[in-house]
Amino acid sequence: MGIRPTGPQACFASSDVALRSRAFAGWFSYVLSEAEGLYCVRSYTPWEWLFALLLGVMAALATVTCLCVAFIFLRRRLKRGLRGGRITGARGMESFPPISAVVPCYLPNEQHIIEETVQW
Repeated sequence: MGIRPTGPQACFASSDVALRSRAFAGWFSYVLSEAEGLYCVRSYTPWEWLFALLLGVMAALATVTCLCVAFIFLRRRLKRGLRGGRITGARGMESFPPISAVVPCYLPNEQHIIEETVQW
């Protein structure tokens, strides 16, 4: 029925006594109800510590990813705001010759989507 926690344990008649008897204010152990009226204090297994470590690493990676995305988003907004937006940047391109592009549309209703995308 799963992996049973191993390690030092002590059992008590009430959950309050079991909660107060945990070492280090309960940072490294938990209370498990073994039977009716029997509460045991158990230490975390190496698998549980490994799981906690992996959760911590994943949380750190997610935080770094979030910070990078926020930095890129804000940097692009600031650059666009300082340059004056797309219209100001496009005005400097008037000296280039016009170009043509063939964009295939597979469905009749795609033409409006593609026209809007090209004009954007």
